[in-house]
Amino acid sequence: MNRLLHPLQRQITPLSRTTPSLLSNNHFTPQTQSRSLSFKLRASPSPPKPSHIPPTSEWFPASHKYGKTTSRPGLLCLKVGCTQLWDEWGILQPVTILHADRNRVLQVKRFEKEGYSAIQVGAGGRKKKKERKPDVRRVGGFVDRVKWNKHASKTLEEYGLEVWEDGYVPDIAREFRVHEGVAEAVQGMRDSDEDGILRLGAGQFIVGQKVDASGTTKGKGFQGVMKKHGFKGQPATHGVSKTHRHAGSTGQCQDPGRVFKGKKMAGRMGGERRTVKNLEVVGIDRGRELVYVKGQVPGPKGGWIEVRDSKKSNNLSTELVKGVNEVNEGGVYEGDEVPIVFKRRKGVDGNGEEVWVKGKRKIEDPRLEESMEM
Repeated sequence: MNRLLHPLQRQITPLSRTTPSLLSNNHFTPQTQSRSLSFKLRASPSPPKPSHIPPTSEWFPASHKYGKTTSRPGLLCLKVGCTQLWDEWGILQPVTILHADRNRVLQVKRFEKEGYSAIQVGAGGRKKKKERKPDVRRVGGFVDRVKWNKHASKTLEEYGLEVWEDGYVPDIAREFRVHEGVAEAVQGMRDSDEDGILRLGAGQFIVGQKVDASGTTKGKGFQGVMKKHGFKGQPATHGVSKTHRHAGSTGQCQDPGRVFKGKKMAGRMGGERRTVKNLEVVGIDRGRELVYVKGQVPGPKGGWIEVRDSKKSNNLSTELVKGVNEVNEGGVYEGDEVPIVFKRRKGVDGNGEEVWVKGKRKIEDPRLEESMEM
């Protein structure tokens, strides 16, 4: 009877003793060693986190495969819609309007505590009756409600809300990974504020730079292959028996006798996260907190869009900032330097009136320079 048992069951001792562990040394006997090695052993421990802080004090890294990329927090914007604007050369540009609705810094994550550096930004605001206790506790750990009410009563009158009650809990919160030096600078700016609240405005982006816009596309539901994948369909004349918009054959014969994975078929369409890269910022409205970008962004009207500096070619430089300050009277940015966080001015940013920020477009075609001189 003992020969019919599994080799592992032969090692079981009487009830008065415990079964030896699969990882114990006395278990690997010559009779059971070959079969015991097929069991899944305990995973190796994860490597420890580095204890040193990387020396990154600049606002852009030293090297990148696409060039210099910024390390600044982005904005969470609502998609207002699309329109068109005439530029200074008389060309009609298609643009998308994005509204930076009450963007503020919720939390600054440091390398010493969390193991990475990031800026957590919240946008929008829920009504007090729709607040949930977990969200109130989470936000309350970073922003005091009394200070927020005091701050909101001074700066959020243009939204027409009961600012002393509504808008404390944001509608959306996202993290933007930054360098440790940037996180340290943002933490200092937040601590220096009298209310302890750091607001981000539409001036965070500079006219002429490139940005990346991420959002959730429109949901189309279950669609066929012609709409989802662009199939041309079958002939609409004779020879087709009511299968004009069908996919047709999806496999082969007995060999391979199956349908390959990834075959384009009918299915659910839309509702996925997509990113449109290298969109040019053609205008900024500081009073109404609007950002005008050239092109289209994913998502429906009223959807949230994450806007950040482009990773490939953002065109950020001191010359760009200096040109914007020259075109606009009084200047927009301090010191002609690319700001880590744009400092909003009272009475100008978010006052509900149109405060347009123009850009200085660079002439790249020498033929245009000759025509301008004539």
